Amino acid sequence: MRIAAFTLLTLLAGCGIFGSDRPPEAPPTPDEIACRAESRDSPERARLMHQWMPGNAINETRLTAELQTAERRAYLECLRRRGVIPRSGGVEAPR
Repeated sequence: MRIAAFTLLTLLAGCGIFGSDRPPEAPPTPDEIACRAESRDSPERARLMHQWMPGNAINETRLTAELQTAERRAYLECLRRRGVIPRSGGVEAPR
């Protein structure tokens, strides 16, 4: 009886019953990889990193949020320049 229950659970798990409903993500394109690298090397990110003061929790929290915003902005601008996403329209992310 235990073997039958184990086999049934194994088959159900293999079918994705216990997994997520989302399909697996597609691997990043060469444009996305290049734009991620460019966003990590952006001048705005470098400027913010010079303001980093380890041990100052308030400063770290603020700069972490600003770094994420700067990287995202540089990433999207790179994708726009490469023609991957349209230049106009859309909604700015809330802060």
